[in-house]
Amino acid sequence: MKCIENEILVDTYNEDEEMSAWHCYLTDTLTFPFGADASKQMLRSPLLSGEKVTVTGLAGMDDCYDGLVVMIQWQGRIFAVLLEQLSLDGDTSEKTREAVEDWQYWISSHGLLY
Repeated sequence: MKCIENEILVDTYNEDEEMSAWHCYLTDTLTFPFGADASKQMLRSPLLSGEKVTVTGLAGMDDCYDGLVVMIQWQGRIFAVLLEQLSLDGDTSEKTREAVEDWQYWISSHGLLY
C-alpha cells in the first residue's frame, strides 16, 4: 500500500486526480494484448464468471468515470468492461500482472473512486 501511495498516487489530492494517476500508471505499465477470465459477473457486463477474453487496451480517461475500463475481445466482438471484473491468465507478463494486482488491491480496499 505504501508503494501505491508513494509511487502511483503521489501528489494527488482528490478522486479525479487519483483516477487520472491510476490511468497514467496503467497506460505506461500494461502490455497488450493479454488473456483474462471473468472472475465475477457484473450487471453491466455481458461476461459470465469464468469466460475467457483477450484484453486489447485501456479505455480512454473519459470512459473511466466509474472505474478503470479495459477493452476486450470476446466472441468476435469488442466490449468495454471494468478491470476489476477480470483475473489474468498465466501467460500475462509479470509487469502487467503486478500493475493489475495493484489496481485490484486498491479498489478492493478503498472501493470505487466515484
